[in-house]
Amino acid sequence: MDVLAGRQKTGKVSGSIFANGTNIALGSKDDAWFKRNSGYVFQDEVFVSNLTVRETIGFSLELRVEKEKIAGVEDVSSRYSSIPQAAVVTRKQAIVQRIVDILGLRKCADSRIGSQLSRGISGGERKRVNIGCELVTSPGILFIDEPTSGLDSTSAYRVMKAVKNLCKNGTTIVCTIHQPRSNIFLMFDHLLLLCGGETVYFGDALKSVEFFSRLGFTCPAFLNPGDFLLDILEDSKVKEEEDLPFSPQRTTISLNFNFLRRGRGKAKDPEAGTTENGGDDFEEGEGAAEGEPGTPSGERLEAKFERNTDGNTLLDAANAELGQTEITPTTLARAFRNSSENAELTGQIKEIANAAVIVESGEGAKEYPISAWQQFLILLRRTWLATLRDPGVMYVRTLTVFGIGLLVGIIFFQQPEDSPGNRTNGILFDMCVFSLICLPSIAKLIDDRLLFTRERAGGYYRTSAYFLSGFFVELPLLFLLVTGYSLISYWMIGLEPTAGHFFFFFGTVQFIVLIMFSITQVISSVAKSVNVALALYFIVLVYSLLLGGFIVSPSELPDALQWALYTSYFYYGYGALVINEYESKSYGPDLLDRMGLGDADKFTMLYILISVLIVLRIAAYCILRFVHTEKR
Repeated sequence: MDVLAGRQKTGKVSGSIFANGTNIALGSKDDAWFKRNSGYVFQDEVFVSNLTVRETIGFSLELRVEKEKIAGVEDVSSRYSSIPQAAVVTRKQAIVQRIVDILGLRKCADSRIGSQLSRGISGGERKRVNIGCELVTSPGILFIDEPTSGLDSTSAYRVMKAVKNLCKNGTTIVCTIHQPRSNIFLMFDHLLLLCGGETVYFGDALKSVEFFSRLGFTCPAFLNPGDFLLDILEDSKVKEEEDLPFSPQRTTISLNFNFLRRGRGKAKDPEAGTTENGGDDFEEGEGAAEGEPGTPSGERLEAKFERNTDGNTLLDAANAELGQTEITPTTLARAFRNSSENAELTGQIKEIANAAVIVESGEGAKEYPISAWQQFLILLRRTWLATLRDPGVMYVRTLTVFGIGLLVGIIFFQQPEDSPGNRTNGILFDMCVFSLICLPSIAKLIDDRLLFTRERAGGYYRTSAYFLSGFFVELPLLFLLVTGYSLISYWMIGLEPTAGHFFFFFGTVQFIVLIMFSITQVISSVAKSVNVALALYFIVLVYSLLLGGFIVSPSELPDALQWALYTSYFYYGYGALVINEYESKSYGPDLLDRMGLGDADKFTMLYILISVLIVLRIAAYCILRFVHTEKR
């Protein structure tokens, strides 16, 4: 299914895929057009957990559909500025509400999605929201990967009932499914059975049982046809198992059922007979109504039927062609290939291919439905909304930073002029505190990475729009933290009491925080897990601390390691702050000489910090753009 949907990114794919008579070549304009007119629902759902169901579907609509189309304007080439904003909002709400109603999500429409750590909607509702995010484009074809996996039978039925309603509304659904319950199996129009990568049946779903009965596999009454077919395929792969009920190597198949007797009295074991047509003879149980099927009268009932061997011509012919006697997946595949069903199917495919008419071509199709600026604004609004609802970012981190700033101010309160050591320690501690501010961002960045990869692969937005929106949401929050901390600690410690020195301190610390945030982005982009990312982060932090020039003086480092000082952002940040504090004091030049900073300039160090920030931002973007691609 990944190949048909154009999602297969690894391995070698051969053959052709046609849509509306057009050969869909991966990476071509036709491929972009096909992706725009189809949807793909992943097996596992990934959402922004702090958004509601309605908001999640709404943002998907805004990112994937031109605003002119949302507003109902036929000519999408007309300028959006001429369309009243109120009309767009009204139409957007109506489209989202229609999707919510179709999928039966009205009760939870205003509930947050939730995550493993925060309560949200149920698993079945998440599946339907996942489908709803793809319905916003009104796709002609919707690919769904195992929509019932991980759900109980009731939730699975609700999901598939919603999917069936989409079919009735004109959407073609292609989905993979494992072990569907009987009423779900009956919903399917067509069925493709694969075993060992080969087709063993493709055709009308309800005729599949009849096809296998001609091969000698008779489905017992009251047995789920889906389980029956899967057992056949499994048994064809595993010959040595003796207790699989549909082994092609056995002519007698035993089915054991455990029942609780209906009525009173002690349970007994009646004999079970076998009818000529392979059905089961049951003794009529106590309490059964006249004319109704009998019920088992004991705890255990053994039913036996003979495998039909009259219709094995296809299997025998297939084995003869293959030169083998055992029934394998290859045997079943060859038997279907030689069947009348396959001949009819092949004829239908040729007839459709010959009569294919190009309804719409991919020529001129845009890669993205909206501009990069519009993508940036929508993602900025979505990220900001999710961040405001995250207590760990908005409250815990803010209160922690302000609390630490107050604590540092109390401990180093109004240091006297003749104690430069404590002033220096206060500056050093400020550096360490701001290096840890961005630590909570690692887990969030890694969680968002999978969502970004999928949405970009689905044509939601460009990498640049996502990258910049995240940065501009984090920027004011970091600015607020640095401002609050600096105002508290700087004046309580009693550092150089002039506006110029304070604003230099504030600006330098701001760039140090932005550098650390960029480092967390780079690390989160290359690490495969939160634990690995944290380990890499602390390696970088310890490296920068050791070579920051305050634990070991630059003059005391071996000559072979002198160059390593210039690879530590701590060296430039710490050096700029120390020079800013002592340059105007009488003992400042001697102190700076002893620290190895006598010839350094604080503005030069600040410019180097800015250069380091730019390099890290470019590196983080390039990793997102070129390394993080969908791999399926």
